[in-house]
Amino acid sequence: MLKESEVPVLIMSAGISSILETVLRKETLFSSNVQLISNELVFNEEGGLEDILPPIIHPFSKNERALGLNQPYFLEISKRRNGILLGDCIGDSHMADGMPNPGEILKIGFLDTEVKMSSYS
Repeated sequence: MLKESEVPVLIMSAGISSILETVLRKETLFSSNVQLISNELVFNEEGGLEDILPPIIHPFSKNERALGLNQPYFLEISKRRNGILLGDCIGDSHMADGMPNPGEILKIGFLDTEVKMSSYS
């Protein structure tokens, strides 16, 4: 439905881009409206890891300020005022930081571990 409606989707991950893209393609979720920003690995001829291409994405660099607003995706969405942000760690709530002219950003966090709520009272 997002593809048909031409809704841009950004996946910003501290994971490995080739793995994420493979999974998205296998599940037929990687389409023209999906932009993937994650870590790209460089391997030598023997298959050994040589390098990680900059910028290195980690939980505290997953925002538009750190990655630069001149990325094609950010230029495309600069005219949009609203967004939905999904994340699984506290730092992910800042992924929209640096977005030009943000309107309403709905932020949804996923808790992936058991937490005793008594520690928050």
